[in-house]
Order: sequence, then structure tokens, then C-alpha cells
Amino acid sequence: MAKVKANGDCFRTALKVQRDKHPEWILVHGAPMGRSGQAEGVRYPHAFLQAPDGSTVFDPNLYEKGVDPYISPGAVYYALGDVRDAVKYSMAAAELMCRRKGHCGPWDKKLIKLGKKLGL
Repeated sequence: MAKVKANGDCFRTALKVQRDKHPEWILVHGAPMGRSGQAEGVRYPHAFLQAPDGSTVFDPNLYEKGVDPYISPGAVYYALGDVRDAVKYSMAAAELMCRRKGHCGPWDKKLIKLGKKLGL
């Protein structure tokens, strides 16, 4: 599998935005399929937020680029990204995992393994 370069800090950014702006939203760690650039055709670990009702997604990659990070409807985000292996965390669960693991993610074994394969 080809190595890719991590271009952002989605796990840290998503957790920070959950803490600071959307504590009621769900932190999601999953594996979308890249659609452009060096990630095109590559499934990679990614973090984002989802509104409690699933209607809207906040993508930290867009936020870091200064683009409107809110995507609605959320189901379109999942479908276009072909998001797999999604693991969802309330703010309390995310804070606990962050303290327990000593980092912002990913915490799920499948996503960790995927990141290692990619050299992340």
C-alpha cells in the first residue's frame, strides 16, 4: 500500500471543536475513501463531527482550509466519502478515551492498523 502524507490534524481539530463549540455533537472516527489529491482512491483514518440527529456533519479538513466545514445532509457526507468503520463518541466518551490513550485518536484498532499501513 502506498504511503500518504497526513495533511491535517483532523483528530485534534474535531475533538477541540466538539469541546469548544458543539459538546452535544458526536465525534466520529471512520475511514473514508479519498476523492482527490494524494488521497484519491485511498481509504484513510479520519475524524469529523456529526449533529445528534445526523442532519449535519462538520469536517475539520475543510475548517483547517478556511472553507465552510458544515455539510448537510449528513447522509450525503457518508455516501460521498464512502465512510466505513465509523466509531462514534459522545463528548464524555471522547474525553475519557483521550485521557486514557494520551492522544486525540484514532483509538479503534481497525483505524490504528489502517493508519500504520499508510505510514501515518
